[in-house]
Amino acid sequence: MSELRNILKTKGLIISRIPQRTKKQFTDIAKAEFCDDYGMCLKWLLDYAFTLQPLMDRVSKLEKQFAEAQDNEPKKEKKMLGGNELK
Repeated sequence: MSELRNILKTKGLIISRIPQRTKKQFTDIAKAEFCDDYGMCLKWLLDYAFTLQPLMDRVSKLEKQFAEAQDNEPKKEKKMLGGNELK
């Protein structure tokens, strides 16, 4: 049993608390894309997340800039043919 513990300490990873749906998604991806290689699947997911994060940060920044630009834009008054203003 101690040999198994040593192997797990050096080469293994045990995740005890994971929702069943998430676990199924992960194992399905690992099976379909990585021939059940959980390590490569995890690496791929982390690489993807680290690549995506700067893009998400940039999108958030652009959304804020867009919202500020809309707030600063002067509002045009709309008038009807009779001269009454629409509010």
